[in-house]
Amino acid sequence: MSENIVEEHDFELDSLCCAAAEFDEKALQNLVLLMKDPAWRKALSKRKHFLECQSSLELVAESLGLERYVGAGNEFVSLALELGFDTPLFRECYASLAKQVFASYGNPAGLAEAIGFREPDCEISTIRLRLQMMGELKVGAFCYDAAFGLGKVSHIDGLANEIALQSDRKRSLRLRSFFDSQLMVKNASPLHNLLQRDKLDEKAEQPGYLAELQESLLAQPKQQQEAARKILLARFLSEEDYEALAAGRLSLEKGEPQDAEPEGQSGAPPRDLRRWDQSRNLDELLERLKDGAKAPSDDLNLANLRQIFRFAAVRIEQAETFANASAMLYKENLLGEHFAAFVQELGGAGLWSDEELFVEQTDKLALKLIPAWLAATQLAKGSQYLVDAAVKLPYRLWTHIEKLLAKNPEEKDLLAERVFADFAAGKVSAEHYFWLWKAPKSERRSEYLANSYLLFKTLHQDVKGNYLRSKRNLMKLLIDDEKFQRQIMNMGDPYAIRTLVRCVKHQPLLDKSERQSLLVKIVRHYPQAIGEVEEKSRSRKTIANITSLRSYAEAKAQLEELINVLMPENVAAIEQARSHGDLRENSEFKYAKERQAFLASQRAELEEKLQATKAIDFAEVKVENQVVPGCQVSLKYASGRLETFKLLGLFDSKPEDNIIAYDSPLGKTLVGASLNDELQLPSGDNAVVCEIKALPQELLQWLNNSAS
Repeated sequence: MSENIVEEHDFELDSLCCAAAEFDEKALQNLVLLMKDPAWRKALSKRKHFLECQSSLELVAESLGLERYVGAGNEFVSLALELGFDTPLFRECYASLAKQVFASYGNPAGLAEAIGFREPDCEISTIRLRLQMMGELKVGAFCYDAAFGLGKVSHIDGLANEIALQSDRKRSLRLRSFFDSQLMVKNASPLHNLLQRDKLDEKAEQPGYLAELQESLLAQPKQQQEAARKILLARFLSEEDYEALAAGRLSLEKGEPQDAEPEGQSGAPPRDLRRWDQSRNLDELLERLKDGAKAPSDDLNLANLRQIFRFAAVRIEQAETFANASAMLYKENLLGEHFAAFVQELGGAGLWSDEELFVEQTDKLALKLIPAWLAATQLAKGSQYLVDAAVKLPYRLWTHIEKLLAKNPEEKDLLAERVFADFAAGKVSAEHYFWLWKAPKSERRSEYLANSYLLFKTLHQDVKGNYLRSKRNLMKLLIDDEKFQRQIMNMGDPYAIRTLVRCVKHQPLLDKSERQSLLVKIVRHYPQAIGEVEEKSRSRKTIANITSLRSYAEAKAQLEELINVLMPENVAAIEQARSHGDLRENSEFKYAKERQAFLASQRAELEEKLQATKAIDFAEVKVENQVVPGCQVSLKYASGRLETFKLLGLFDSKPEDNIIAYDSPLGKTLVGASLNDELQLPSGDNAVVCEIKALPQELLQWLNNSAS
């Protein structure tokens, strides 16, 4: 759509909005026609234009009020919702329209709350979807739940705001929970007709049929695709048939999809689809196993089970289904003596080949299936694989693995040896620490628990999910648990005490109150620690706020540009927006005012920094045997590696060139250090100061370059 057409439509929109706001019914009808115009709708993809139109249309919404909408007024509000206009006023209009459309619903206030009209965090697309679901809601309507599968609405209690569902069992949901958990099948849609018929017909052979089934669900496209797939696999198709349907080449025989013949059973009799071992895919198998399947007394169809498991094994998107099905087969002992050989054939499955995927899916499994799944994994991949994966799992799952290993005397110590090896290599997590803390007392246990540097390094790690809980609990042990604190100090060992005190005082892990509290507890446990706790900092005096001449000049130039260029431009922009006098000035004026506040904040920050900081020539700094701002310091790590840092002022940090500010965590550690001092760095590494000297001449010239 060209800019000229956009401008024409903008002019037309403004004119129509002005007239419609003055209760001109003809203008309102023409406005509705414009809102249906494909070209006008396409232009709304530009965010700025969308906001301008929204601002104009709000005038019309305000004139319509919140009473009963009729004719063009009703259509206007419905179109505004469809197009996604979202302001508090529009939301009130949508709530009023919903009250009118669903007047027979027994609890209007409950309905409005369930839809979320007045929740700022609820997106307008979610509100629109919930209203569409409400329009389809009736007794007998089909719906799909990712956890419970396909179901039907059996009762609607408007007064109580509850929906009763019938799937594998009866359930009752609050209306809001129903909206959030269910995908509804549109009434009289292709999928609705298929479910009513409970049988595929010749339409399934037509191109595009799968897309029609997917679009029959009220959901986002990705959810539509996955839900349609699950429904079809559970009731109508095998995996092979589904792929054929997706490719548009499904062939039906006597009104039913052709079943793929199991391996080695060409010419076999038709499957008894009521038997779990005759399932056409893993989704169907899981549904039947949940119904309490029992092992067939004879002729177990292992060939069919191998086929459907192999099909899922190479598909990452079916990893969760694969894990659940494997665990349930083991838990119910449905394959008996055949199980070990069965899973060993599947050892190359994507879920077991990708360790990160294995850890992710194992963490997601229901707790009751965890022991069976880990046992199946041990049979498929061996104990060493299980141990290697165990140390990456949340600690709550480690006990299950220890129980499995304990069954074989030769393997019972595998996990312990792996954990100790990780501690020796310094590559541990909070999960490792919990295992070590609860492990039997030993010399190695005491040695690794007394490594405060490694403990603090571990607590610095970024983690999420269940691992975050372990990290928080480990921090709680450090702060509050007397036995743990004593063990970290190796029951009073002077070196262990000194190490912990240094970590507490110098590592940026704890806040001020936590640091003070822990130091007090250390002295209470071991009074001899008082000397370490009260040791004065190496720094001889407080360092004034200083920076290089170059950085000071750059900050000053930035302030001058702000005052002399950017702020006057902003004032002009505000005046221009105010003088427009048309319906679009609001968005421009709001943006200009927001920028005014941002520029004012920047100016105050720069002025404060410049006023509190002194620019110096680092060439005048006298460098001797102690680290000071304006020197170059070389460190030698325990590994033998050398690294050199240039220590400068507040605004001079350039980490990629090892140029650091003296107030940075590393800078604070270095300032005041003397030659041959051993330091514990914020990274957790130990290093010795092996050289302190003046800054290179070329760096000093660069720092003074913009002084003139």
